[in-house]
Amino acid sequence: MRLLAAMCLNPGASHSVSEWAAIVGVGTSLAAREVSLAENAGILRVHRVGTSKIVTVDQDSPFSEALRQLLMGTFGVPQILAETLRSIPEVEQAYLFGSWAARLLGEDGLPPNDIDLMIIGSSVDRDRVYEAVDRVSHQFPHAIQIVFRTPEQWADVDDSFIGTVRSRPIIPIVLSGSETEAVSRR
Repeated sequence: MRLLAAMCLNPGASHSVSEWAAIVGVGTSLAAREVSLAENAGILRVHRVGTSKIVTVDQDSPFSEALRQLLMGTFGVPQILAETLRSIPEVEQAYLFGSWAARLLGEDGLPPNDIDLMIIGSSVDRDRVYEAVDRVSHQFPHAIQIVFRTPEQWADVDDSFIGTVRSRPIIPIVLSGSETEAVSRR
């Protein structure tokens, strides 16, 4: 699933089977087997360049968009960030917001240029958050822009920025447990 998620969540990417295997940390033989199954199912396109099989997502497949949405919700940005941020106990809450969150939740508009991440905590080590997010950022379709706020700032309904964020679709990053929910709040 991680292999398929990496491919479907980066639909323009084109790599060899061994490169895809390295990206997600699985063996090349496992990746080759899974690529073959997904190709036979009409999800991936494979072509040869020398001895390498180059793999891309078949964006013309009738399953492509539905599969991308499913994988994004289960293995995508919210899940990866949840797993990453759980290792930093000072992060009390985290949210995806802005145009990327809005598009994931089905709101029409221009494609996003980045992914906005709000980190809430009283004494968050910003460098630690930046380092943690940087370690996983290669898996994301866009750059992550991080905004930090204290719980008091996040609760300030008179702050125009916070008011705007809270009035638009946001995706909570679940920092406890093992599941990530993608739900909007307005």
